[in-house]
Amino acid sequence: QICMGKHEGTTRLFINCHPNTTGAIAEIVLMMCVYMIVAKKGIVRWLYVGAAAVHYAILILSDSRTCILTTTLTLGMLIIIIFIQKQEGTRGKKLLQKAVLIALAGIACGAVIILLRKPIRLGYEEISHFSEYTGVNSASTLRDVEATTNGRSMWWKASVQSAFSSVRNFFFGVTPVGVISEIKKFTGYEFYTHNQFCEVLVSNGIPGVLMYLAWLILIARTCIRMLMGKASGVHKGTEVILGMIFMLVIANLMEATLMYYHWFPEEVFFLLCG
Repeated sequence: QICMGKHEGTTRLFINCHPNTTGAIAEIVLMMCVYMIVAKKGIVRWLYVGAAAVHYAILILSDSRTCILTTTLTLGMLIIIIFIQKQEGTRGKKLLQKAVLIALAGIACGAVIILLRKPIRLGYEEISHFSEYTGVNSASTLRDVEATTNGRSMWWKASVQSAFSSVRNFFFGVTPVGVISEIKKFTGYEFYTHNQFCEVLVSNGIPGVLMYLAWLILIARTCIRMLMGKASGVHKGTEVILGMIFMLVIANLMEATLMYYHWFPEEVFFLLCG
């Protein structure tokens, strides 16, 4: 099923899955297009500029706030990093001026991504005449982009309660299969944890989440070495790959799609880390 449909009082894009999953796939493919834009030249680059615009529109229509915010943050950071790399060797007053311009460029990128949300919705409305068929204007139901857990704190609290509810849960967890039923014990609702650290905590216990955290620290260390030019095999576009890893980790502070469920973000995440 590929359509714009109603979801919890809003109108969002479904592409054979939940709108949040649609957004997660769209942000990954969008960043893949950005990689090709940076790494390629000529007509290929411009083809991917067009593809990036398409997947940006899909991301906006999915109305996944987590994915929109993490994409905004990642692209803003990438612009800042690329500008900094181009200014290597600059000193004195010029360095300060360029630093201000770099910061403004990153902020402007983020602002553009956020501010284009409503125009894209209005454009969709003009093309599809969605409101004429459903009586609901898709632009008017756009969700606010705000700093909120959207009820997730209840599931995070249940995750911690589960981990400390018994010696077995503390050391071994309940396995990935048992997460949803375990969360239901403490909340009455069948949900997964909506946080990757909580997901590993409930699934594998305290030792498991500590191992996951240690592995992420090792990945982060390698990423920093690559950005600083201290690692071999670094090629054009590497910054985008590192940005995608960062984006997926940050997005999964509000979701849990990097392990156990075999969703698209999981395969991409481990491929990029490798």
